[in-house]
Amino acid sequence: LYSEPGPGAERLTRLLDSLGVEAPLLGSTPRVFSELFSAAEEQRPYPVLLVDRAALDTQPQELAAAIRAEGLLSRTILVLLQPQPASPDATPPEYLCTLETPPDASELLNVIRAAVVGLRYGPDELDEPDSGQAAIRLDVLIAEDNETNRRVLETVLERAGHRMVSVQDGEQA
Repeated sequence: LYSEPGPGAERLTRLLDSLGVEAPLLGSTPRVFSELFSAAEEQRPYPVLLVDRAALDTQPQELAAAIRAEGLLSRTILVLLQPQPASPDATPPEYLCTLETPPDASELLNVIRAAVVGLRYGPDELDEPDSGQAAIRLDVLIAEDNETNRRVLETVLERAGHRMVSVQDGEQA
């Protein structure tokens, strides 16, 4: 969790703890990189970095570019947190999604789960399955009225190499 210490970060940390998610509070860009590198070098990389936009000392895209440029960190999924609701188009493309702070517990857990599943079953693993069989590519229809959930699903499925069509509800499906 990249955020400044304070009541908002404490609330978010308690929320993550209640969900069973380990999330150390990292309050500066150097500390974020130090912790991410240490964990990756010890073969325990953080799959997801929650980035509080208010705590950033740079633009979200610059942080993402710096993380992507480092081989050990390139698979870290970034989720942007910001105080006001963001339109889906406002999420920088380097980020899985943007969540309003404080995030809803179930939405936050769904985003983290989707990000982790996307990592574990990403394109690299699907291209070379352990079983020696060819990877299965699926055509998926997503019918989801929540824009954030829909974007998360689209991102995870796209990373896994699947094709999809998204609609807002069952009637459109």
